[in-house]
Amino acid sequence: MQNAQLLVNDIPLDLPSDSLIALSYAVNTLADLKTVQGNISNSINLPNTAANRAALGYPEDLNFNGVAIIRQKLACRYIQNGVDVIPQGNLRITGASKSALTVVLSCGNTDFFDVITGKITDLDLSEYDHLWNMQNVIASRLRTDGYIYPFINYGNITNDTSDIRGQGISPNEMRPAVFAKTLVDKIVASAGYTLINKITDDPVTTPIYNNLILPFSADKISHPQRYIDQYAPQDIEVQCGTDVHFVSPNGVHNAIPFNQTIADTAHLFDGINWTADRIMRVDINAHFPQIHLARPDTGGDSGKGAYFKIMVRYSDGSINKLFEAPNLSFVDDNHDVQHYDFNMTLTGVPLKPGDQIYLEVETAGHGVYTTVDIYHGATLTIKANNNDVIFGEQIQLEGTMPDMNCTDFLKFISFLFCAIIQTDNVAKTVTIVPFGYILQQMPNAIDWSAKVTEADEDYDVQIGDYYQQNEAKFAEDDAISPATYGNGSFYINDFNLDIYQDIYDIPFAASYDELVLGNNRTSTIKKIADYDTLGANGLQFTISTTQRILLLNKKDVPVNYRWDHDLTPVSDSIPFAYFASGNTNADLTMTSVFNNHYADFINVLADQRKLTCYLQLNEIDIQTLNFFKPVYIQKYASYFYISKITDFTGVKPCKVELIRL
Repeated sequence: MQNAQLLVNDIPLDLPSDSLIALSYAVNTLADLKTVQGNISNSINLPNTAANRAALGYPEDLNFNGVAIIRQKLACRYIQNGVDVIPQGNLRITGASKSALTVVLSCGNTDFFDVITGKITDLDLSEYDHLWNMQNVIASRLRTDGYIYPFINYGNITNDTSDIRGQGISPNEMRPAVFAKTLVDKIVASAGYTLINKITDDPVTTPIYNNLILPFSADKISHPQRYIDQYAPQDIEVQCGTDVHFVSPNGVHNAIPFNQTIADTAHLFDGINWTADRIMRVDINAHFPQIHLARPDTGGDSGKGAYFKIMVRYSDGSINKLFEAPNLSFVDDNHDVQHYDFNMTLTGVPLKPGDQIYLEVETAGHGVYTTVDIYHGATLTIKANNNDVIFGEQIQLEGTMPDMNCTDFLKFISFLFCAIIQTDNVAKTVTIVPFGYILQQMPNAIDWSAKVTEADEDYDVQIGDYYQQNEAKFAEDDAISPATYGNGSFYINDFNLDIYQDIYDIPFAASYDELVLGNNRTSTIKKIADYDTLGANGLQFTISTTQRILLLNKKDVPVNYRWDHDLTPVSDSIPFAYFASGNTNADLTMTSVFNNHYADFINVLADQRKLTCYLQLNEIDIQTLNFFKPVYIQKYASYFYISKITDFTGVKPCKVELIRL
C-alpha cells in the first residue's frame, strides 16, 4: 500500500484517499531540439479540508485576502514510501471547488527555467564595469571571461596599409564583446544554482564554447538604469533666491550667480560654476521667468541690449562659448524693456573631469551703461545625459548586449552544442552535457532489465518531427547576401520522411569575414556608412544590424593601436574574430555545427527507434534518476536514452519512452 506525504512550506497536507499522485519526468525529449522540458505532476485534487485550505491560502474563498499565497509557487516536498521523490519542488494552485483544491507539482528544469524569466541585460555584470579607454581596450585582449575588445571591422579599418585605417585601429572605434560562457555562468548563478558544464570536457566543443562571443552590433552603447541611479545625485538644480542686478558698459561679461540650491548632493556647484568630476555628457537648461533691461534716455544703440550665454571653462583654463542666445535688445527708442520666460537649452555636451559650466550675460550698447535685472526664481539645471556612452566613460556590459531572454539564450547554447540540460533542485546544480557524452556513459549504463512488464509495447521508427532535410537558419540581415549564408542542414536517409523542414531559427545573424591590417582575417559588421564624413562626434553607427554571434581567434601577429596618427604596436594575443573559418576548423556555420556537434545524434536518427513500454519503477529509481546515463534492457539487447517517464506512482507500471542508442 502506498504511503505518501506532501508538505508545503513544511506543513503536511491531507492527500486524496482514492487516487494516486502521478509524476512525469523529462529533460530534452530529442523530439524537438528547440525545447527543454522538466518534471511535473498530473493535476492533483486535494480534499477541501480545513488544513489544506489554511496551508494554501483559502483559494476557494473569494473574499479572503490570500492572494499573497495563491499567486505564488509554494515550496513543497513529496515523500513516497519513505523516499523523497520530490525532495525540493514547487506547488502551484490551479483551482478550487467545494469538494477539492486543485494543484500541480513541479521540479527540475521546469522550476529552473521558470526562475530565469529575465533578459541577459538584467544580469548582474557589475564586476566587469570598466572605463572605456586605451589602456583597458588593449589589456582586454588577454581576458578569457567577461568582456574583450575584438578586432571587428565596423567599416573603420581596411587592408590598405598606405591609409591610416589600414595601419591600425583606434580604441575609441572599438566596442566590447561579451563572452557567451560568462552569460551562461551568470544565468545559472542568478537562479541560485551551480553550473556543471560537460561541454568543456570535449576537445571539439571546448574551444568553440570558450571563444564564443556576442560582439557589439547595436547602434549605440547605452547606460543601464543602475548607472543612471548611481550618478543621479550629481545632477543639480539651483536658482536665484533673490534678484540679480548688473550695471556695466558695452562688452563686459558678468557671471550669473545662483544662491539657492534645490539639488546638489555631490556638491559640484560653487554658486557660479558647476564642475564635472568625470568624462560625461550633460544636458543644460537655464530658465529666466523675467529679465528687465534698462539704459539712459539718451545715447546708445537701440539694437543692443544683453547677450546670455552658456560657457565652459576647460580644465586647462581655456574658455569656450557653448551657446549664445539671440540678443535681448531694446526696440526702437525704448529705454526700458521686459523679457519673460526666457530659456537656454543644450543637450549632450561632452565634458572631462575639471571642466566647469557657468552662465554669463554680456552687456551691449555703445556709449552707455546697460542695466540687467534677473528676477528671483531663475533656475539652472545640469543633468547627466545617459543616452549613450562616450569614450573615456565607464561602460557597463548590459548596455552592449542584445535584448534577449535568458531562457532563449540557454536554449540557443543547448542547440548549438546539441546539449542536454538537467537540473538538480536539491544539490542546486544545473548540468549541461553534449549528447555524445551520454554515449560515452554506456559502460556505466543502469540495468533496467528486471523492470520490464508484460504490458503493451509500441515501436516507432520516427523520433519526433524530423524530415529528410532539417535546416537551421540564421536571422536575416540586409548586409548578408545571400540570405541563406551560414545556414545548414543535417540529413536523415529515410525516404519515408517528408523532404524538408526549418528545424531551428537562430536568434543571431551570420557574418562575413575579410582581410584587414596586413592580411589578417576578421569579421565585418558594417555599421558606418562613410568613414570619411565623420564629424566632431567621431564614429557614428548609422547602419542598423541584426545581433551577431562570433568566435575569437587570438593570434600572435604585429598590429597597431592608433591614436590620431600615433601608433602603439602590440604583437601577442591579438583578438581577431571569425564566423566561418575558411578551412576545416570548426566554426559557426550550421554545416560545421552539424558536422562537429551533431554526429552522434544524427547517427541515432539514422536508424530511429523509439520504444514505448511500461516499466515497474520504484521510488529509488526515481530518486536516483539520471538522464545522462543510458539504461540497458536485456530483453531488447539494447542501450537506451531515457526520453520521458509518464505517470509514475510507484504502485503500477509507468509509461517510459526510450530512444535506442
